[in-house]
Amino acid sequence: FDLRIVPFSRFGSYMAVSHLDADRIARRGTKDMTPGLYLRTLHGEARSPDVFHMELTRDGRPVAFREEASPSVLRLVAGRGAVEMCLPQPGVLRIRGLGGVGLRLTLRPGVFVNAVPVAGGRWQVNAFINRQQYGLMPLAGELKVDAPWTVARCERVVADWLPGDDGTFEGAIEEFESAWTPGEHGEPFDEAVRRVDAEFAAFRDAYPPV
Repeated sequence: FDLRIVPFSRFGSYMAVSHLDADRIARRGTKDMTPGLYLRTLHGEARSPDVFHMELTRDGRPVAFREEASPSVLRLVAGRGAVEMCLPQPGVLRIRGLGGVGLRLTLRPGVFVNAVPVAGGRWQVNAFINRQQYGLMPLAGELKVDAPWTVARCERVVADWLPGDDGTFEGAIEEFESAWTPGEHGEPFDEAVRRVDAEFAAFRDAYPPV
């Protein structure tokens, strides 16, 4: 389906991925946004729903990609590489990179936005204008975050998931409101996709034939 019209999300989740084109951004009167793919929050108290601008990278540089979305998995395909995303549970976005590409998340700037490192190579991101916090977790490969501080906020928050020697990476993004207790993500990515696909199929098959 088309992410310009239907967001990638799941039952019970306030996390969604949408493609915002230039016309849509202009109609909203938002001047500090780049057209493209965004991780968004659907919580009503957010001053802005748009949290992270998402880009694919290779050797540190953004690359063009196409979007392939289904109810269980979102694939961002760039030549021989791809990044896949799945929502195995409402507050968690699992990501996997293949073929040597990376994933870059750029937090929208604003008052009090910041990122701080925590144990295990994780980062905690305060998206103040979105009234949410996010935990970024590396599961394979490397997570690098550029977040220089000023007095009360970070000048920018840019997170890069980078592939390891085998050309792959995995990670998780967790949504939370106050204290972060990182989850366990031992379920293999492909199994998570199959489980979500089965959950959606059960929902769909419960409806009468049309």
